[in-house]
Amino acid sequence: MERRAAALDDVRHWPRCAEILGEFRSVEIQASSLKSFGVVLGSATGLAIIAAVIQAFFLERIKGWIEKQRLDITHGQKIVEEMVKHLHDYAQKYYMPLGRTAKQFINSSRGAHYEDAFYFFTLHHYFRNKLADELGGYFLRDATAEVVISRLARTALDAFGTPKGFLGWAEVDQLVSDLLPSPNKTDRPKFKSKIPEGWGLEKYQQFRALIEGNSAEIQEALRNFEAFVLLLLLEVNLGYGAWYGEVHADLPEGVYDTIVKSVDELVTLQTLPRTEADAYKARLNKYVIRQPAKA
Repeated sequence: MERRAAALDDVRHWPRCAEILGEFRSVEIQASSLKSFGVVLGSATGLAIIAAVIQAFFLERIKGWIEKQRLDITHGQKIVEEMVKHLHDYAQKYYMPLGRTAKQFINSSRGAHYEDAFYFFTLHHYFRNKLADELGGYFLRDATAEVVISRLARTALDAFGTPKGFLGWAEVDQLVSDLLPSPNKTDRPKFKSKIPEGWGLEKYQQFRALIEGNSAEIQEALRNFEAFVLLLLLEVNLGYGAWYGEVHADLPEGVYDTIVKSVDELVTLQTLPRTEADAYKARLNKYVIRQPAKA
């Protein structure tokens, strides 16, 4: 026992070895073990045992760290898989129909196809109501994008509301329910049959007068609609990028300027903090297609 006490006293002069012995009480060397192996801690054999203990300790630590990283990566992959699955479902059911009908409305309006424009405007409201009723709002990878996209859609539609537009708040739902009971393609003839007379005719004529007038408000509304479509598409693609890696997305310079204006309005309204708004604009700026400078 004296030899054991003396040996342990020697070991305590080595700080690192004392740390190891402190962490690994289970490896404490008993006197009986020392005698059975004929080991004296002060000898070269004792140092070899200590080195083996240290090696085993660090190997276990490294193995534990590697396993933790593997579990973290697996957990992260599962989260991304779940996120992309939901994003795909939302995109197919809500985002793409919203973007598609908005784009068709823009093209029909600019091409003076007024009846088509009125149909797609009404159909867009149908999908907008569907999103609000079933999902409650936009769920994207970036929370700031959700706020900006909502702002673009709202300001685009404001131009068609009263007092300058043709629709009161309650009339938006009436427009959808009366003229478009469901979005099936077979309803297009039914839609056309409801606008030659009565309330449908009145609203169509008011809508057409707005588009034909091409006021500054309507031009801005179409720009906001276009920015809404392209930003929604961009953010959906960036969400897929979390799974597939880098996504190449483009944003026309004019559309970017419209988005920046909307972001700055949100800051003025104190809906977005300035730092968050600036960070979002900087992120979008990476995807902007700029016209080459004229010589």
